[in-house]
Amino acid sequence: MVQYSVIMFTTELHDKVLAVNHGDESPPLVVPLWEIGPHGNDTDETQPASDMVRLAEQYGENNCQLVISVGHIHTQQGTFWSSVSVSSRSRPNVSLEASTVKPVTIEAPLEGLTVHCDPVVSNNMPVNFTAQLSVVSPNVTFAWEVQAAANQPMLQPANSVMHSRTALSNDLFVVTFINVGQYNITVIAENGLNRIQDDVVVRVVAPIAGLSVGPKDNSRYVTLGEAITLQAVLINGSHPTFSWDLQDNMTSTLITDSALMSTVVHSFSAAGDYNVTVEATNNYNSVIAHTQKPIVVQEPVANLIVKVTGAARPGESTTVDAMVTAGSHVNFDFDFGNGRQPSSGNGQTSVTEVHSFNTAGSHAVTVYAYNQVSEIQRVAHVVVQNRVGAMTLSTYPLTPVIGHTTVFAVKLDDVVPDRTDLDYKWTLDGHLLEYTGGPLLKKIFTLSGVFNLSVMAKNQGGGREGGF
Repeated sequence: MVQYSVIMFTTELHDKVLAVNHGDESPPLVVPLWEIGPHGNDTDETQPASDMVRLAEQYGENNCQLVISVGHIHTQQGTFWSSVSVSSRSRPNVSLEASTVKPVTIEAPLEGLTVHCDPVVSNNMPVNFTAQLSVVSPNVTFAWEVQAAANQPMLQPANSVMHSRTALSNDLFVVTFINVGQYNITVIAENGLNRIQDDVVVRVVAPIAGLSVGPKDNSRYVTLGEAITLQAVLINGSHPTFSWDLQDNMTSTLITDSALMSTVVHSFSAAGDYNVTVEATNNYNSVIAHTQKPIVVQEPVANLIVKVTGAARPGESTTVDAMVTAGSHVNFDFDFGNGRQPSSGNGQTSVTEVHSFNTAGSHAVTVYAYNQVSEIQRVAHVVVQNRVGAMTLSTYPLTPVIGHTTVFAVKLDDVVPDRTDLDYKWTLDGHLLEYTGGPLLKKIFTLSGVFNLSVMAKNQGGGREGGF
């Protein structure tokens, strides 16, 4: 209850009425002066129970000077100005008025102070702390203090932060933490009646940023069965944990984590392209990164087989088939004597190329089978031969003599028959007599008579036959 005194002078006590306005939403208190006694209005049921008025003192000549004690219970918080007026029943339009010298402030005891904030926050960024009271009260003073946990650096340059201001029922405190770590936040709320406190612990971390992942040696090609070392690197972030997705079911993976790096040593179970993903996480945020290009696991190329087929005359097509029995991501190159050129069938385990040579001779064809981790080669030879031309036959001596050697000679296209690309098949009376690698046959006849001797000159380009 708020109490104050009204001091007044009157010569007509029994004609005056006292009216008190407490400045709040309660109705004014109206009391005839002649009814006010030392016990006040305690027994007056017409007056509000929250109001009290009594004669505190009466003195002077004819007891005309009065000290009246007025009391009131405010039901709401706030600042209130009280006023009183005295009027006469005989002259109701004439009154005297006065107000309290100072206002009265009504406050409730503070209750339910809580601090709201994120339990994990980022360094180098403003952090909001909100203090909230469950009971609203005017003119509350909030005092904040930030202290670092033991054995860790605090904000610069001081080792603590203080903040104080007056608010209504809640307060916003903003602070930027420089160093990561754990901090104790204390807020004290105080008004004219009581003082309460709340504490909260906040963890300051460096946000995860700048995550990249790739092979340690920058080579994304790896031989099947061999291990590759992959590294995930952060530019920033405190207490990160790394999670890898290698797109492989193999469990033989060695993972080593350090402050801003995670290293994986892994052997992939099968050849193929693998898009590796890594996620870095701490209590504040998480970041996902992928390899810029897939990790390519290749089986080494093995057992290159080359087969040459087709016509072997100048200008005609020759087919070269190449295949491997092992290997992945296989590429083929062919060199027909004009430089190494890629095959149109790259990426398969077998290819076919068609080529024609314009000149006779033995031509080397080099076939390369390779991928990013291996290469093998084979050389095949293509024999290109001219067609056998016109044939001229001669004997020496012109007439064979029994018991003496007779030489039979073949001349082709009026060129000395020194070509090594021909085979000669000699028959006598329809029976195979002999094969020679050259154009000459030496024969000794033991009987006289007439014999039919024929010869077939042949190469891969064709053949021609003549008789003696």
